[in-house]
Amino acid sequence: MKKTIHIVPHFHWDKEWYFTVAESTILMLKDFDEVLTRLEQDDSYPYFVGDGQISIINDYIEAKPQDLERVKSLAEKGKLILGPWYTQTDAVGVKGESISRNLLYGLKDTAKYSDKHMNIGYLPDSFGMGEQLPQIFNNFGIEDFLFWRGASERHGTKNTEFVWHSPSGSKVTSIILPLGYAIGKYLQTDKQALKERVDGYIKVLESGNVTGALILPNGHDQMPLQKNIFDVKSLLEEIYPEYDFKMSKFEELFEIANSQADKLDNVKNCELQDGKYMRVHRTIYSTRMDIKLLHAKTENKVLNLSEPLSSLAYHLGAGYNEGFLELMWKEMLKNHAHDSIGCCCSDIVHKEIKNRFEDADNRADQNNLYAMRSIADAFENISNDQETLTLFNMLPYAVNKPVEATIRTKFKNFKLIDINGNSIDYDVLNSYEIDPGLIDRQIVHYGNYDPFIEYKIELYNYSIPAVGYNTLLVQENTDVKDHNIFVLKELSALENDSLKVTINKNGTINLLNKKSKKEFKEILFLENGVDNGDEYDYDPGFSDFVINTKSLTATSTIQQVSKNVQQAKINYVFSVPADVKSREEKKCNTNLDVELIIKLTNNSDLLDLKIKLNNTAKDQRTRLIIPTSLKTNFATSDAIYSSIDREVVDNACDVWEKENWKEKPVPIYPALSYLNIAQDEQNLAIINNGAREYEIVDDHGTIAITLVRSIGFLGKDSLKDRPGRPSGIRMPTPDSQMLQELELDFQLYSYKGEFNTSNVPNLAKEFLTPVTVYNKILHNAMKLNKPEYTTPLTYSLLSFDSKNVILESIKKKEYSQDLVVKVTNSTREDLSEITLHNNLNKVYTSNFKEDTLEVIDNNKVINVVKNHNSFKTKPFKPTEVKTFLLSK
Repeated sequence: MKKTIHIVPHFHWDKEWYFTVAESTILMLKDFDEVLTRLEQDDSYPYFVGDGQISIINDYIEAKPQDLERVKSLAEKGKLILGPWYTQTDAVGVKGESISRNLLYGLKDTAKYSDKHMNIGYLPDSFGMGEQLPQIFNNFGIEDFLFWRGASERHGTKNTEFVWHSPSGSKVTSIILPLGYAIGKYLQTDKQALKERVDGYIKVLESGNVTGALILPNGHDQMPLQKNIFDVKSLLEEIYPEYDFKMSKFEELFEIANSQADKLDNVKNCELQDGKYMRVHRTIYSTRMDIKLLHAKTENKVLNLSEPLSSLAYHLGAGYNEGFLELMWKEMLKNHAHDSIGCCCSDIVHKEIKNRFEDADNRADQNNLYAMRSIADAFENISNDQETLTLFNMLPYAVNKPVEATIRTKFKNFKLIDINGNSIDYDVLNSYEIDPGLIDRQIVHYGNYDPFIEYKIELYNYSIPAVGYNTLLVQENTDVKDHNIFVLKELSALENDSLKVTINKNGTINLLNKKSKKEFKEILFLENGVDNGDEYDYDPGFSDFVINTKSLTATSTIQQVSKNVQQAKINYVFSVPADVKSREEKKCNTNLDVELIIKLTNNSDLLDLKIKLNNTAKDQRTRLIIPTSLKTNFATSDAIYSSIDREVVDNACDVWEKENWKEKPVPIYPALSYLNIAQDEQNLAIINNGAREYEIVDDHGTIAITLVRSIGFLGKDSLKDRPGRPSGIRMPTPDSQMLQELELDFQLYSYKGEFNTSNVPNLAKEFLTPVTVYNKILHNAMKLNKPEYTTPLTYSLLSFDSKNVILESIKKKEYSQDLVVKVTNSTREDLSEITLHNNLNKVYTSNFKEDTLEVIDNNKVINVVKNHNSFKTKPFKPTEVKTFLLSK
């Protein structure tokens, strides 16, 4: 029986790269019109694949709305194949929930054109594949996956068709594009040239093929439709009579693969990040650190605050601005395309990426204020002139900890009263006057120029319910004339019942865990070395001059800055080479100003760290170094919807050149929010808010976290760790030298025990989900009519009885009044049933498409939380994500 070579017409349409969205869209107006015309006029031209992402079709229709019916008609006929993604997402460096929203909004937008969509997880160019993709795909009813980068025989098969399993048990039939998505671009009609070209392709396509179905993708980046493809097809049939050639679509290949499922190998519980046959750019996670930090800040804010706050307000009677939130998400998702979030683009494109994140971040801030205000404006049983301070906790368990808050009032002194009439203690950290025109222009319009006073205060340990809030009344205090500002006190060390931190002369610290007796000595110094790479990859060059800050002399202060918090500031100047020439001459002729701010809170096992770095050096990499003396073979970090153990040493580094890998498999990886290393139950976890790239640089557990990379080109050729052609193009990108100030936030957690019972994932979630505070005063710059609903002064929407689960998201269901709650088993072990307590009457299981599946019966469950219904879930598989619909 003849094998069949499937010619699949498509284009790969990067919205932006070394060109802008405007540049690619203006070309799309002609190229896509030609596609539509050919599909309309030529019945023998059966299919065209629109790159699996609907946002580019949206761009086209926005510019040419008169073509909407053409697109709809062709999509309904199955000739124009659209979806399922919104954009071609990165699949490693963004959160699982972001990938899920990409599919959710992609399918939602695709449905505006047709009920039909490409039901394939199509990622032809993303830089590696996260191990939970099968679970995400299955939750959208997708059971097939087509991709290019990241796989090798190290994952358990030499074949290009296999079944890929996630740790939760989900699986997808997977097909690799072994030579990429563009081998069929611009196929020649010169017989000899075509034969010489395709001979090499067929050899590779055959080598790992199981089913007899080979793919020849006929398309490329921003490539016009190949008008003479039938002439090429006829010539191929003449050259290769032993094969059938067919104009086809990707779905046909999966029909063949799934019909031969018994022949397919199984690949289980692994991410696909090998650069043996194609580059995956393992060090791209620190390019343009300013954008990476802004991305993490915005992604965390939207998921951990904006949607939960909106859901809480909606449940209590306010509106849910789903259109506003969707636009906010789409601004982020435009940036999640592999080149955009990788930041391997031109400087002008990076400005556009940054602008989109800043827009999404501002939308999130305004949404949060509106959601909190819509609750506070409707409080029952208090007078209209009562000022309040409401503290919101969006974690699925109550928190009790010090909280900083800002109060604006005209009171010269005030007291805080809880709903039971008790006075609440607090410290005033500072205060200053504010022009009333900044609060409400209507005040000064009528001649009242009396200033407001803004107080920054710290509340002592104060309990706030799960996914809920508590409210304090702000009342004038006439018994006290002036507030006492907390007086700073000098200390010799940072110390509480759990930890002791001493500062060394060189600016490093010693961290003692008083409970486990484990001490980490001389940690938190900086290392600086050359970066001869480009926006895709760090490269050490062929010689380097590496220096660190251990020989410097630092200045430091240690103070009690509030009743609950101690703080140390460490400052030093790090002299480094200004550029490559200076480094070659070993001249340290520019200075990096560095400040470390370390905070220790009473009754806390965690140490807060902020690093302020002013970079003035080019072509360099600066990393934070944390020697732990924990001998380990692997490190645990979070990835999309899971934790993952990665080996400290990739043994392929010893043979990569001999085996002709496309790039060296350096053991540098992303940790989306935490990293944990351990030896004999002694652990150190690093929690991050944006600096996601790490390496364990030796077998003694020395952690290196990239703070900044400075590089001047989009792409370069002949790198030491990535020989051969450039990735991208050799385009100057001076802005990527990152000559600017950066602030990076971390927490350090020393503990004894097993990681699976450590609560590190939820500690990271807590770090990224701060208590949010709303101060209701009598004036607002923008007025709203009083709500027609009322809200209680304290409330809890829901909680879980287990800290082994992570609350991934809470949102309103699309086109419905239900709330969607998504929860992940944070361990790689089976998790028994958990109890969901909530203020709704019905709970259903669901999937990521937000379909209603089955009702959860609560008749046999004891009502353990006052005024809450309780529902028991089924057990969780390792790293399983469960979705629930909560209905009134």
